Amino acid sequence: MSIVKGKDTAAAARWSVGGVFLEGLANRDYASMATILAPNVRLRALLPPGPQEFEGPDDVTGAFRSWFGDVEEFRAHRCRRG
Repeated sequence: MSIVKGKDTAAAARWSVGGVFLEGLANRDYASMATILAPNVRLRALLPPGPQEFEGPDDVTGAFRSWFGDVEEFRAHRCRRG
């Protein structure tokens, strides 16, 4: 953690990693996504065929590649309440 002009930058650092991950996903740059994941990363997902687990950066990014690799465009959707 560091302090910049009296502000805690720990939260910004966490968002930076998340931003790199999301930017990699949006650009389908799975190699850059893998670079920010820890060697012992584990992803657990509850998918229609049942629970699945992916371990390691290559396995985790491979899962995202299989889910989103053919997507041509990402769009933000807002949920309506009430």
